[in-house]
Amino acid sequence: MRIDISEVRKQRNKPFGFHFCEQFTEELPDNTAYAGPVSVEVTLRSDSSGLTGRLRMSVPMRYRCSRCLSEFEQELSRDWEVKLLEREPGDEAEQAEDWLLITDDHIDLRDTIREAVILAVPFRPLCSPDCRGICPGCGAELNREHCHCQGEDTDPRWEKLKQLKV
Repeated sequence: MRIDISEVRKQRNKPFGFHFCEQFTEELPDNTAYAGPVSVEVTLRSDSSGLTGRLRMSVPMRYRCSRCLSEFEQELSRDWEVKLLEREPGDEAEQAEDWLLITDDHIDLRDTIREAVILAVPFRPLCSPDCRGICPGCGAELNREHCHCQGEDTDPRWEKLKQLKV
């Protein structure tokens, strides 16, 4: 995912579009995997403030639900803007922005895209917002079947609390 930016530099205020579609194989956090290729659209522009870019990424992902443990697929997408810099950012304002380093009139997006995927992966993926999870008593997957527990299992150490009048 390398882009030659020499033409972008020459023509001010003209947007240049690029599209990439590539299968990533890097390892991801637990219970997460790529379900297809990563699609990236890039628009670069040179203007009075320098070189800027707009990136749009989307990729189908395979997750394991953190409540019911079923596998599901969901599209992961992110849009963001970056500054293209000739050198590492120096002041705090530059460091706060997203940036890409220009090397020999080229930018390489692979690491930036990989980081964007990792940062966009949900901490606790859910197959649906109303996922009911698994019954802690009988292990039934509550989205698909009813609980098989016979009654409320209470730890005998808590029996005295039932007698309290509140």
